[in-house]
This record gives sequence, structure tokens and C-alpha cells, in this order.
Amino acid sequence: MRGRTLEIIVSVKLLVFCLVTSSEVFTRIKREQHKIQGVCVEKGSEPYDAIGWIYPLKDSENEETKTKYLPDIQNQYNCNFNSPNGCSVKWRMQNWYIDNNSSKTTEFSGDSRWDDIPTIMLNEAHNISGPFPISVGHKNGISIRSSEPVGISLCPKTSQSSDPCYNINISKYQIKLYKFTTWQDKSSFAKNHLPLQSYKGTRRTEIISENEWRNFEVSFNENGNIRFVDKHLGKIFIEYADKDFGNFSTMLATLHSEGKSAWKIIKNEFMYTNRAMISNMGPRLILPYKDLCISLYVATCNNCEMLFFYKYGRSKNILKHVKSTNENWVEIKIKEADMSVFNLDLLVETKFVNGTNSTEGWWAIDDVRVCHENEIKVNQLKLTSIQNDQEVTNNTYCHVIGKRSLRPEIPSLCDKMKSSPQINIETRATYIKLSWPQEDPYNLTTYTLSYQGIDECNLDMRRSERSRSSGFLTSNQSEFIIKDLVPKTKYHITISSLLCWKNKDISEETLESDEPYIDELPFKMKIQTTFTTADLTWNTPSCNSRKGGLVYTLTLSIPGSNIITEKIENRTNNTYKFTDLKPSTIYTVRIWSARTVQKLKAINQRNMLEFNFTTPSEVIPLVENAEIYAIGSNIAYVRYELPLWAIEAKAEIRASLCMVNSLARCRESVLEPEPCALWKNKYCLSVYNLVNSRIYNISLEIKDKWSDRFGEKKTLIAYTEDKVPEPAQNVSYEIIPGEQDPTHCTLHINWQIPYFPNGIINTFNIFLSSATEEIVWSYEVPKMLPIIYSHQVPNINCDDKYILTIQSANAGYNKNYTTVVFQKKNIQDYLIRKPELVFNNEDSLVLQPPIFNQTLDSTIYVIVQDTDTTGKDASLQQLHIINEQIINVKKLCLPFGRPIMLLLFKVVNSGSSGDIFLNKSVENLFKTSTFYCVTYIIKSHYHGQELELTEYQILTIPRKPVTHTSNSSPINTQNQSLSEPIKWKFYSFNRWWLILLIIPFSFTLFFLIRFIIASETKRREQKKTYQKKEEPEHVYESILYYEQCSNSKLYDKLFHE
Repeated sequence: MRGRTLEIIVSVKLLVFCLVTSSEVFTRIKREQHKIQGVCVEKGSEPYDAIGWIYPLKDSENEETKTKYLPDIQNQYNCNFNSPNGCSVKWRMQNWYIDNNSSKTTEFSGDSRWDDIPTIMLNEAHNISGPFPISVGHKNGISIRSSEPVGISLCPKTSQSSDPCYNINISKYQIKLYKFTTWQDKSSFAKNHLPLQSYKGTRRTEIISENEWRNFEVSFNENGNIRFVDKHLGKIFIEYADKDFGNFSTMLATLHSEGKSAWKIIKNEFMYTNRAMISNMGPRLILPYKDLCISLYVATCNNCEMLFFYKYGRSKNILKHVKSTNENWVEIKIKEADMSVFNLDLLVETKFVNGTNSTEGWWAIDDVRVCHENEIKVNQLKLTSIQNDQEVTNNTYCHVIGKRSLRPEIPSLCDKMKSSPQINIETRATYIKLSWPQEDPYNLTTYTLSYQGIDECNLDMRRSERSRSSGFLTSNQSEFIIKDLVPKTKYHITISSLLCWKNKDISEETLESDEPYIDELPFKMKIQTTFTTADLTWNTPSCNSRKGGLVYTLTLSIPGSNIITEKIENRTNNTYKFTDLKPSTIYTVRIWSARTVQKLKAINQRNMLEFNFTTPSEVIPLVENAEIYAIGSNIAYVRYELPLWAIEAKAEIRASLCMVNSLARCRESVLEPEPCALWKNKYCLSVYNLVNSRIYNISLEIKDKWSDRFGEKKTLIAYTEDKVPEPAQNVSYEIIPGEQDPTHCTLHINWQIPYFPNGIINTFNIFLSSATEEIVWSYEVPKMLPIIYSHQVPNINCDDKYILTIQSANAGYNKNYTTVVFQKKNIQDYLIRKPELVFNNEDSLVLQPPIFNQTLDSTIYVIVQDTDTTGKDASLQQLHIINEQIINVKKLCLPFGRPIMLLLFKVVNSGSSGDIFLNKSVENLFKTSTFYCVTYIIKSHYHGQELELTEYQILTIPRKPVTHTSNSSPINTQNQSLSEPIKWKFYSFNRWWLILLIIPFSFTLFFLIRFIIASETKRREQKKTYQKKEEPEHVYESILYYEQCSNSKLYDKLFHE
């Protein structure tokens, strides 16, 4: 850090300084002989308010006011769309128009646009101004400041002797409306006529005042209704309808005053559109700073909104979304920090809320300017020909329009301000601090500072980091700290206290950074090696990116060894050469970078980069596994491998082509090796423009990229002629069912060029045929680089058997081909059959499930009914809650009999095998020598369709348990869980009673069995469509293509299921 004192002597004729403040604005006054200069600062207010100046009218003659924003950014993008302003031509947009005569241009708006409306001064000598045209139905805003009575006369534009005129006479506490004719004396009408209407205020409420701007709107309509409204109070003072009012479209307004008064007639032009669209928002914007800031006024209709954005590449960057403003003007700021572009085209989208299908809208913009994040608004006043300097000085201030003026008493700071303070400067790499002795103990003085980086290397400010380092600061303290500066950069700094000082210009340069930046390091290293030398060169940092001095130290060593073979210290150039190296050796070079020699020794103030290189061998090896894998009449394709060192050293290859027994010169080309698209670790080379039926020698030799010596040649002999191409390899296909129509599918085919094509393949001919259709398609090979080819055939019949043939062809041959036969399986072949009963006894049932297809999600329900009719109604109703499954009782094999659901077996995308052991934890479930009817309900889901199959079976429980003949133990599956078999308990009883009970029911049971058999036969005939069809002799599945299996010789085979 360094500090010094800068003393600037400025000669200013300064007599009096006064500071007045309110809750909204700050005022500073500077008085000279018969002149007053004032500055009103509005700070931190968004949106900005309208500011008006107040001073004694009787003691001043001429007023000059001006509004500016600090920093004062002069940009061609700024425009307020007033007629004399030439920027409206640059802002000409399609379907956008300038509004200069509608009622919205004359309405009163208390925003900052009011400040720049010219002030009309009237006095005793010049007490009339006008006329100003007023259109029918327009609200015309007027601002008045006066202590004497004033008036507004309205007369028709035709000026006929019989046309009526109206005068609105305004005094401090009263308003009167008079009517007179144009031929009468205007000076005596008030004395000779009674008012048509009047309004009288109270002593507390002044209608007009010298100490405050009052704002009104005057208007008339086609019915002769004249209105005069106070915009501050929102009160209608005058509203009178004249029956004798003519059909006037325009009237002329004349202003008159009995004393000194100040007037503003509202007139504000703007740009608008009625169409919903996207359009460029004005001319191209050139950003003065790295941050985007645009200030403007917008207004939209009740159902309208606006979107501001810009495009960068293909991305749409939204900056501001403005919702409906209900036709009221709103000030907005479009901001974006740290822009990546220097100039851009802003776009605006006018649209309706929520995409409403409206046809007519209204969008408007006004007073567009480039702004700054820290800007302040300044209103300047200049009064000349002052009669009483002290009186004017003590009573000059500014106030916010539309709000009650307040002037608190504050101490005078005028005499204590110095014109030439001493400024202390402290500078570092990324900031500058400026300070001076405190002059304002109340901290009411506003200081401003602007700074701009100077780039002596780059003239294009938009692309310069130093030039884009700029900004603007404000403070009420006696110091500034400028942060985030660019090291080693000269800055132009301007400090101002508005009226107190003249601008102080300072030029200061930041210090260099403690260590090099990343863009200053030698990343782009070029190393050229020979057998015994290595030349190192890197790009020096550009003038614009250099942030200080650079010193280098280089060391050379062999990896794995701590011995430094060579060291070069404290150098500043960017080229070095190492000598006496060993061939075929890997070396490591380390480069340390720092600002100074002393900082090279400090670990935290230096940077290190490391590079490896290999010196070439004295004997350069040949290319490996070189071969001609395809040849034609005028082209040959070569495939080869590179040794490991050549890949690391980015070797170059030289290809030579010589025709045998020819006097023609050999052709040579030095190329970078091009990897093959399909074969890993292989490199491919194409040789064109050969002559048919000739013998050629194709030679390949490699070298290090930085060496001048090539190795030995690898020569291949080629005879140019058309050969029969080999068929395509790794043919795979996939049948994809249609989403809309499951009967039509899409066939996806993949294939590859063979590893040894033999002949050139120019075309693949594809033939797809079935019993009902034939499709022929030809694929033109764009270039002979091995790639994977694919093709889709839509809308094929899913159930047909197809023959797919892919034939390789060139100009001379089209013989070899690959044939694949396939057919998609019918889904009916996969419907599940009922399980097979293995054995049953009093305790349990054992079923053998069928084979499940992996494409189906299937569920099997097993329901057992006995022939006992006792309680059959209640049993059938309970079926709905068994295992939480709902089954239609009409699908059961018996309309009576207690149903018992023994199994809920579910399979999802998997096969199943093995016995299923079924039991139920209910005592006396089965009875011996009793007939049971078993219902199997099988439900399958396939591509959103549900297929259902119902099967029935009659079984009898034997008296004694049957021994299980299977080697595997029974497995109990209930709700997809295993459980131990439950042994059923039996109670002893007299068997004769059992015989006596069986005999009466034997005849009934006989007829019942005949009924069941007849019903079963009928149901089987009805369900024949769901029975298992006999499986075809040959069924094939499609095989998907997998890259890791592409070299398998069995990949293209189809396997029987």
C-alpha cells in the first residue's frame, strides 16, 4: 500500500451556500451577484417523483431548470419520443406509433417527466400566454404557482362574434366561471357579468399558492360540460353544462395573470402499439458498463402485459415481466448484472394476460434511457436578474409535486465549505481509497465519484476488461473506497460535490497483484523434441491480460527421481532449450511463475505448472498390423495400429502411393492418424483416385510431430479391381408392438459392415417379404468408414412370418446376402392353462402350475366347492370377502356349495415351475368320499389388455391319504408366502351311522354328478376359444442387439425356445 496527498487548487467565486432538507429531497443553494444556482438531489427513490422549484416570484425574472441523472450517460439508446427529438427515427419499430394528439398525451402525471416540461412565466408586462388548443373529451393537465389571481379563457377555434367564451378565474381562495362573447371587452367582463358558477375555499385551504405547485385538469365534452378539477385533492371545483354550447371539437385556451405567476401545460408524447407481438425494442444497445440498466415508463391495458428479454445464442434470457398497469404509467428498470455480451438487441413481447384470445390491446413506452444502479436524480435551477439576493436565497427550495411542502430549519453550512480540500489517496491492487477532511458535520452534503479504467492495449472498449471496469458511487461521508478494480490499471477518477466544488479529476494506477493470474501462466506450451534436445515455447500473456511483471524458474528432471538434471533461474523470456538429453526418455519440466525474484522464493506468492515430454527413439518402429481390408477399381481402404509412444507423442504418418511398373511419380501426404469409427485402437486411411487393374505399393511411415525424421516404411501391395463384397454382419432385429393398433408392429433392424468387406460396399439392398406383402429398400453408403447401420419398417403385420434379406452390393457385384426368418408369437399361445392336480387327501391338495410366459403378468385363483347345500346362500355371499378378492359367483362351477379360496398365486414377468402345496387352516375342510368342484380363474395382462380363462375340475377326497410320489417336498403358497402343512384332526364315530346316511343320498348324488358332468361339458365347449392351442413345431424369438456380443459368431443365430 502507498499513500500520498493530492492538493488541487480550484478558484470558485463562492459567496453563500445553504442546505435545506426534507424527508424526500436535499437542496443546495449557491449565490453569486444577482444570480442564484440551486441543486435538488433526489436519492434512493424508485420510482422518481416530480420535483418543483419554489422561490419568490416577485424578486426574480428569468428561470432555467434542467433535470439530469448522475452519472450522466449519453447513449444513442436514450429517447423521450418528443417531436423535435431525432431519436424517434432511430426507434422506429414495425406496428409501433408515436402518439402526439390523443387524450393520454395531455393527462396529468406526477412522475419525473413533469420536471422537463417548460415553465411559462407571466407578469404585469407580459400577462397573457397562448392560445393552446384543447380537444373535446381530453383531460388537460395544468400546473400553477402564483400568489395573485390568474385565469384560463376558453374560446372556440372558429372565433365567430356569436360564439360563447368561458373564463375560469382563480384566486387564492375562490374560483369563478364566467361566460362572454368574443366581441366583448375581455378586460371588463368580470365587472359586468355575474359568474355562472363559483367555488369558495377556506382560509386553511389555498387553491393556488406561491409556495407550492398546484395541479389541475380542465376539460369539456360535446354536451358543453366544462370541468375544472384539483388533482392534488381529487376535488371537482367547477362542473357546468351550458345549453347554448355549440358543437365544437376544439377550443383555444389562453392564460392570463394579474401578477407574477408560473405555469406548466402538460404535453407528453410516447410510443404505443395495439397488437400482441414480439418486436425489437429500439436500436441496438451498446452497454457503457458491464451491468445492464435501462429505465423507462410503461403502461398497458387492463388485460395486457409486457415481457422484456434478449437472445444469446439459442437461449431466451427474460429480463422483466410487467403485469397489467390498468392504463397508468409506471416507471420500471430493466437490470442484469455482469452481462456476458457487450451489445445486444432488446426485444419486447406484448401479449394478453393468460393467453386470452383478445384482438385489441394497448401497450405504451416512454422516456427510455440507459441508467446506473447507483444513480441519483439532480434538478438544477438557475435564476438571473435577482432584485433581493438575501430574500431569494433564504426562500429558495424544492419540493415533491403533489405532496405538502415542508422546510425544516437547519444550520447554514455555507461558509464552512472549502473549495480546495486535500485528498489522500491509498492504492492497492484491487481498490483505491480517497479521503479528505470532514467539512459537513451533519453529513448532508452529497458527494459523487465516477471512475473509468483506461486500456492502452485494446482500443475496443466493449471487449476490454480494463475499459469495462468503471462505475459510479455516491456518499455523504468524506471518503470513497473503489473496490473490485483491475490490477496494474490506470483509472480516471472524477469527484464532485455538485455546487460546492468544481469537478476534481484524478488519475491513479492500481498496483500489480501479489501473484500471477491464471491467464498469465504458460498453459499453451509447445515442446519440440529431438533425440537429445527439447525446445520449450509458450505464449506470453497479452497486454490486456497482464497484471504485472513475470519472472520464471525452470527445472528438468526424470519422473521417479528427485535429481534435477538442469535448472534455469530468474528468466523473463518465454523460450528455452534443454540439451544433452537421452533418447527414448520421459522428462518432467516444472515452471514457477511469480511477479518478482523475491516472490519466487515465497511459496504462497508463486504458481507452478508441470509438463511431461518424451524424447524420440533413435530407431523409429513400424506401424503395426497394417492391412488392406477393402479394395475396388479406384479406391482402397487401409487399417493399421500405432505403437504406444506414437500415440502419446501425437505422431504424424506419411502415406506414399506408387504404381508398379510406371514412370509416374509417387504421391505422398503427411497426415494426422484418424481413428476408425468402429474398431477400437485401429486407425483408418482411404486412398482415392486409383486406376483400375493396376498394382500399387502403399507405404506407411511414422514420426514424432516435432521431429524431422520418419521411421521405416511398411509397404502393402494392392491390385485394383472390383470384388464381391462380403455380406453384412451382426444382423439383429426387434419387433415393437404398436401403441394404437396392437395388430401392427414396427420392425427395427441393425447391421454392420463386415470386418473384412473384401470388395467395396456402395449399397445395402434390403428385402422384407411375407405371404401378404414385400418391401424393398436400398441404403446408400455415404462413405466407407465402418459404422452401424439401422432401419425401421413401420406397420407390418404382427402375426405374419417374414423373411429378411440384407444384400451387400457395389457397381460390379450384388451376390452375397444375409437372410433371417422370424415371426412374432401369437399372444393366444401364451395364455395360462389350469394347474395340474398331482394328488389330494383329507389334509391338502398338491397342484403342478403351468409354464408362465415372461411377457405376461398373471394371477391364478383356485376356488373349491363341496356338494353340501347347507347354508349355500350365506356361503356364496361370503365369497366376496375371501382373501380380499372379488369373484363373480356366476363363474363358479356350481351355483351352490360353500366356496373356499385356497390359493392366490401371482406371477409378474417370470416363469414358474415346481409343485404348489395347498392347505387351509380350518378344521374338517375336506370330507372323505365326497365330490368337490374346483374352479380355476386365470387372469393375464398384456399391453393394457386383460385376458381371462376359467377352467373346472371334479375331484374326490379318498378315505386314506395318498403318498406323495414327487421327490420334492410340498410347498404351501398362500398370499405369496410359505407355511407348514396343517395336519387335519379327525373324531371317532360309528361307521354304521355313516352307511345309513350315505344310502339315502346315493341316488341324489348320482343325478347330481350327471348334472355336473353335463354342465362341465357345456362350459368346456363355450370356452374352446381360450383353450390351449397346440404349440407350433418351430417358434422363434427376436434377439436384441448388444454391442458386447457383436463379435460372437453365434449372434445371428435363432434359438428354438
